[in-house]
Amino acid sequence: MATKEFFSTEEWNLIRMTPILVMAGVAVSDPGGLIGAFKESFAGMNSVLGALKESSNLELMSALLADKGMPTMPDKKEMLGEGNAAQQSANFKNSVLEYVKQALALVKSKGTPEEAVAYRKMMAEVAERVANAAKEDTFFGFGGVLVSAGEKAFLDELNATLNA
Repeated sequence: MATKEFFSTEEWNLIRMTPILVMAGVAVSDPGGLIGAFKESFAGMNSVLGALKESSNLELMSALLADKGMPTMPDKKEMLGEGNAAQQSANFKNSVLEYVKQALALVKSKGTPEEAVAYRKMMAEVAERVANAAKEDTFFGFGGVLVSAGEKAFLDELNATLNA
């Protein structure tokens, strides 16, 4: 069973910030309006808390739930890189997927198999709930779809990364 003490400060920060980055990766895949951003943020945070509470019988998930501080986030300029808006969006999503790989590998190496499954499941659920939180491509609230093609593509890439 893994507790906070099993990880260096940098490692602990990585496993704490990665679900937040997953939320951002979905949001960047098809940026909507302000109300949609609020809905997606709220859904993502509720999903993280729900997953941690659901798995709180596992030491790692309980320790993550108990840690109330905000993790240090990576430098956004590094994650965005160079290029136009489309290229920066692609760079950001690729960076998120790289953080997911690193965090999951870390949990697999230092946690129990059950903790790795719960952590993987949490990230998949967070992404799915954020993608379904607000309609995309609406016209004054009419029409649109719950999960846009851009979000679906990111979800597919994320699931491939989580299941690699």
